Amino acid sequence: MDDEGILRVGGRLQLSYLPFEMKHPPILPSKHKLSIMLIQEIHADRGHSGIEDTMAAVRSRAWIIDLRMLVRRTLSKCIPCRRQIGTPPKLPFGWLPKVRVQRPVHVFAHTGLDFFGPFLVSVRRSVVKRWICLFTCLTVRAVHMEVCHNLDADSFLAAFRRFMSRRGAPAVCVSDNGTNFVAGDRILREGIKQLNNSDVKEFMAAKNIEWHFNPPNAPNFGGSWERLIGCAKRALSTILKGQSLTEEVFHTVVVEVEGLLNGRPLTHVSSDSRDAEPLTPNHFLLGRPYASLPPCLYDDSKSISRKRWEAAQVLVNRFWRRWLREYLPFLASLYKCRKPEENLREGDVVLIVDVNNPRGTWPIGTVTKVYPGPDKIVRVADVRCSRGKATLKRPGRMC
Repeated sequence: MDDEGILRVGGRLQLSYLPFEMKHPPILPSKHKLSIMLIQEIHADRGHSGIEDTMAAVRSRAWIIDLRMLVRRTLSKCIPCRRQIGTPPKLPFGWLPKVRVQRPVHVFAHTGLDFFGPFLVSVRRSVVKRWICLFTCLTVRAVHMEVCHNLDADSFLAAFRRFMSRRGAPAVCVSDNGTNFVAGDRILREGIKQLNNSDVKEFMAAKNIEWHFNPPNAPNFGGSWERLIGCAKRALSTILKGQSLTEEVFHTVVVEVEGLLNGRPLTHVSSDSRDAEPLTPNHFLLGRPYASLPPCLYDDSKSISRKRWEAAQVLVNRFWRRWLREYLPFLASLYKCRKPEENLREGDVVLIVDVNNPRGTWPIGTVTKVYPGPDKIVRVADVRCSRGKATLKRPGRMC
């Protein structure tokens, strides 16, 4: 302690040429406001440098207890630094929705859908573009694909009617919001917006179909069908190899790819021949793993008896029991637990991530409303941008 009653560091540097303040810096507690203000001042004076440089500069003026922890905590709250190097929080995986884990009335009762394309098709002497609307059952992961000539509401409704005629009317439909398409295909973005068209809404209301849209700029919310779109694109590119096909051949290829996707295994493929064959979407669609003739054919002259109908029901229930016993535990094994971070709250000032623009131009916004999930974690919020008066619904891609 010096003559003024200030507690200082002793040490063994008395014979050095360093100034007295550096040889015997004053000791400050980590929880005192003066310590935080000193770190903030030095950090700003040194051009918002990192933790090590800030610590070295602070040591030359004061000895703060638990300095590293205090510097790290102080720098994490620095607004200019957060704007330059801040990252969105890594949220834990959300709970799987009911449509993924509960047995539906029928396959495709809960459906997710999306467009992808275009593909070049030869029609007479010209080459035209065709898109594909992919429907997937959110429960058993079955796939249905329809070829669309364009991306307006009429073309989509025609594809949707064909889908319902063959697979039955779904109870719930989920799709991406139109602003998800940030890859640059303006036509595709405009086409997917037609799903929010008034004609489409009236058609769905007449059929008692619930329609849900994922938040904009949140492709992870539609991962269940984005993954299948990637598989379909890979299969189509392998078969087509960049060549332009006729309309009839293209339709045939699309249906064959649909069959391949519905024959993919959902559960573990065992190397033991005594184990049961892996469960596939075709088990629920056709009662067998592949779209081929069943091993046992009945005589056409015999009518369908009650026993045969009961046998079919037993077979279907057996598939569903395997789905409950094998597929759902497999989904649970894919869960990755992350350390929970602080939830967004109303009034928080955030930096909105925009992958299409440089970081320095990302807008700043204020959270006006939050939407907690079933696990009480906020992944979607309404944000009012500072550049305008519009309030946007955004996923958790905010710093």
